[in-house]
Parts: sequence; structure tokens; C-alpha cells
Amino acid sequence: MNSYLLLENGVTYNCTVTTEPKNILGSLIQTEAGVTIRCATTGENISISSDAGTYQLSPSSMDELLYHIKNGIKAKLITDALPIEYHLYDLKSNFS
Repeated sequence: MNSYLLLENGVTYNCTVTTEPKNILGSLIQTEAGVTIRCATTGENISISSDAGTYQLSPSSMDELLYHIKNGIKAKLITDALPIEYHLYDLKSNFS
């Protein structure tokens, strides 16, 4: 399933999801294993990678994403068809 990762600054990255689709709102964190998004609701860490995995970005998107993580940016993994404006509002209003 093709979905996308939305950053709080409005930048989006296409993302391939290979598991049950669900939206995840949280903070991006760089770890030794790569990149994770820490779910704001459950505290669960969900891995995002450029290799085959549950949430996969292209290698070039992953390189660009690593730049944003250094800035401590908030993000949302989106797997539904609601308008991007809805998700951007959700992202900004949940972290203000």
C-alpha cells in the first residue's frame, strides 16, 4: 500500500506500507537502527527505513529526512485518503 509521511513543515514523502495500514502521529527520532516515529498516543517506536520493512522510503527521501530529524520535527504517517490539510491541522494542533 502506498502512503506518505507528512512533516509539520508540510513536506511529504511517499512511503510504502507493508502491514495493516494505520495513521501514526509522533516525533521523528534518529536511532542506531535508522529512523523511528514515536507514537504520541501509545509511545511505541515504529521503524522507517529505506530497506524492505514495514514503512519504507526511497533512499533519497531517507537522506533528506535525516536532515529534518536533526531539527526535532514532528511527523505523521498517513495511510488514508483524507485531504492533506486535515492531517496537517491534526499534526500542528496536537503538538502546540
